Amino acid sequence: MMIPQILSLLLFGISSVGFILGVITDDQVYWPASHMDKPGYLQTVTDPTFGSKIIRIVGNPGEPIPNIPGEVWADNSLRHGYSKRQPWNADQSIIYLDRHDPELWLDGMTYQPLFTRKHKPGTSLRWSTVEPRVMFYLGRAGNEHLGRWDVVDNVAEELVDLRGYRDISFGKGEGNFTWEGSRAAICATRRSDGKKVVFIVDAVYKTKGNDIDISTLTELKNCTISPLGNYIVIGADLDGSGGDRLQVRKAATGEILWQEYGYGLPSHFDTQIDEQGNEVIVGVGKSDPYKGMLVKRRLSDGKINVLVDKGYASHTSGRCIKRKNWVYATYQIRDNSSWWPFRNEIVAVKLDGSRIERLGNLHAIKFDYLAESHGCPSPDGTRVMFASDWEKGDFPVQAYVIDLRDKVARKR
Repeated sequence: MMIPQILSLLLFGISSVGFILGVITDDQVYWPASHMDKPGYLQTVTDPTFGSKIIRIVGNPGEPIPNIPGEVWADNSLRHGYSKRQPWNADQSIIYLDRHDPELWLDGMTYQPLFTRKHKPGTSLRWSTVEPRVMFYLGRAGNEHLGRWDVVDNVAEELVDLRGYRDISFGKGEGNFTWEGSRAAICATRRSDGKKVVFIVDAVYKTKGNDIDISTLTELKNCTISPLGNYIVIGADLDGSGGDRLQVRKAATGEILWQEYGYGLPSHFDTQIDEQGNEVIVGVGKSDPYKGMLVKRRLSDGKINVLVDKGYASHTSGRCIKRKNWVYATYQIRDNSSWWPFRNEIVAVKLDGSRIERLGNLHAIKFDYLAESHGCPSPDGTRVMFASDWEKGDFPVQAYVIDLRDKVARKR
């Protein structure tokens, strides 16, 4: 197991991505999607408006899955998980599709299916940010633990015993590990007294932190540790007034730093690090005066900055951990011309507000939760996965990738 210093060098001592070149950066004009026939399986097409390459990485329902005998592509959902759950592994050589039955691992470069795993060691899989073959998991009910799984060799190892708790999760599906790959926040119910708690686990040192009692919350919706591990961000109903409120605590002590009782300030957010080195969350505002705006909020004190004052960013992803200071926003809403100009687009936004990169059209209709596109960038930000029905208004919903690698300006 690598020590944290080596993990940090691997993660941060690499070339990072600068601007994406040859993309639309104007934020004043609505660019309607040009008609495009749905791409065939593994067919690459070029978006005529945005000039980006798009490839469908899954096949047609009912057809055999290449390289996996006896399995066929699912009927409805053939896609990745969520905007906050990274489908690419650390070196982008493997992709994990968890909203497909069976769950699939694809080659991260060719998108050919590699394998499925009928008998996983646990649930709530998360890629290691530094070890390409490794996924972390949580043991099932009655065998609760944090584990490490070499998904290629299919070998699992228990790291931290959590059998004193039940209903364990990585932030109820929205939690991630720190960027150097060691720590995560676990939501759980303590068996001894039935209280709801959050605690930090360390996969490198195989330790569990102290319980943080959150039983005073009316309902916990989600939580995560911040990229550098200084804060725990909780989305909750704080006092019975409704969900989509915020509570931020010090990770080391559990002390509450600040709380937000306003609705969705922000909502559907993800974590990132801005150009000043601040750990932040970025998402859409749902209350005035920030309604519809993409806002950045500093975790140390809750300070708000508006990044984009147009459109309505339905989901935001900061999973581009090797492209610091950026987030990728999915502007997918039902047909409503008042939310302009990024309707049905994926947009990259620099966290100082200085640049917006419009990357491509989703060709998606939001008719069901599984039809939400949930754009998620690769760790280096040069590709973006999204789900789309390709304007059918019905299943199947399939996974696509916008490939921007030919448009990248690199920096150190």
